[in-house]
Amino acid sequence: MEFHEKLRIALIHRDMNQKQLAERMGVTEVSISRWMHGTRIPKVSDLKKLCKVMNVSADWLLDL
Repeated sequence: MEFHEKLRIALIHRDMNQKQLAERMGVTEVSISRWMHGTRIPKVSDLKKLCKVMNVSADWLLDL
């Protein structure tokens, strides 16, 4: 399973939408949308925030 698929699952499990995630992380909705569509992955600093907000590990998200 790819990063964007896991991100979608994590959002569903936390009953969050892209806008809420963007607000909690302090990034744009455009960034979240790109991550969700698999056209980009977050930079390391955003990945750390994402893991904290979503309560998931980077290993899980990145399939390491």
